[in-house]
Amino acid sequence: MKTRVFFVFIILLISIPIEAHHNYFSNYNPRVEILLEGVVAKVDWRNPHIIVSVDVTDSDGNTVTWTLPNAAPFVAAQNGWNEQTIVVGETLIFKGWPSRDGSNSMRAIEMIF
Repeated sequence: MKTRVFFVFIILLISIPIEAHHNYFSNYNPRVEILLEGVVAKVDWRNPHIIVSVDVTDSDGNTVTWTLPNAAPFVAAQNGWNEQTIVVGETLIFKGWPSRDGSNSMRAIEMIF
């Protein structure tokens, strides 16, 4: 019995950080949707998530880099994406949820080529 309780405790202990890592609702605000139009500066196609960096011109005319974490490469590949789907230098529009901490980060939920 003690062994079973120990293993359940270990599984719960391990699963808490995993849930926190993948809980986009804690890091991004799904009640607010924003559009970003910008030039793709970098695509980091690696685990655990593909990271797209986009240079956006703000209201003052300054270039600001936004970070957009996306799906894992395996998930993206299942949806027909590959490393050439998003091209550096391409202008794209992204729709998504802004970060809760006010940083230039957004959970992209839609991409318009």
